[in-house]
Amino acid sequence: MKRKTNRRPPLLRDISWSRLAEMFGNPRPPLSISEQQFDYCDAELRLLASQPYLSMDLSKLGYYYADLAFVELQPDLFDYLFPACLMDWHRSLADNRPCGGGTAEIHFAVSYGQVFRKMLSPDRLLAVRNFLLDSFLARLDAETRLFDIQNAAPSWCWIRRINSLARIVDLTELWEQWWSLGTPGRAIAAIQYVSALLYFDDENPLFPAELTPVLWSHDSQIHHAGWLPANGEFLSQSFTAEFVKRKIQEAVAMLPAGQEREKARQLLTDLPAQEELLDHRIAELPGQLLSPDPAEWTV
Repeated sequence: MKRKTNRRPPLLRDISWSRLAEMFGNPRPPLSISEQQFDYCDAELRLLASQPYLSMDLSKLGYYYADLAFVELQPDLFDYLFPACLMDWHRSLADNRPCGGGTAEIHFAVSYGQVFRKMLSPDRLLAVRNFLLDSFLARLDAETRLFDIQNAAPSWCWIRRINSLARIVDLTELWEQWWSLGTPGRAIAAIQYVSALLYFDDENPLFPAELTPVLWSHDSQIHHAGWLPANGEFLSQSFTAEFVKRKIQEAVAMLPAGQEREKARQLLTDLPAQEELLDHRIAELPGQLLSPDPAEWTV
């Protein structure tokens, strides 16, 4: 396959406060708040809900994440604060950090509180999913190095986040967009990902043994379930050994000439000797991702 030149990345919709506000009808801060904050921090919730988006302290959204999980939600308050939750999700992904902490964590809150079912119309749910997809693809597009000894976080955090996301939404379109390998960043992410399938931890040429990606690691507080069943079924059907072999070739071809491309080319060189391990791990991966308590690789 010949590498295309002057290839432009796929266009993503704008990731902005204006987009988020439009998704929820350009809401204004509620005139009154009847919702009782789960930890009795009503004053903190009222202060958060009175702030304009551009000056909102997103670090205080933990108060609202607890409400999403555990209390009856006030609709106009939800319409105003949930766009901020999505922006926090986007920024935490870009910064390689979890989105909240403890049970005041966005993925757990959305799942436990059944927020998408209770609070979002089909059209609004689609808009939310599209925003999450665009945010995640932008994160992949930002990848420039297969591994940086000074900053190992990127190779871990986006893998953790995709596994958190797979617990709450359908990943089919995101997976297809990623593996179309339309940008060098997505190609780098693909090489990072498949390296954990091709090698034992102490043999991976891209990562030190202690920093080899764990493909079922996640940054959510959802510990009672793994990937949604529909996501696991899609992975089982589409992510085959032949698919992976083809995508390694395409990913290497996508990278510009230089050090990263030469590192990625090592996977192509090693592939014939690693096919048996790849076959085993490809077969095992969906079960690991679907499990709430995955074990180590069996091989």
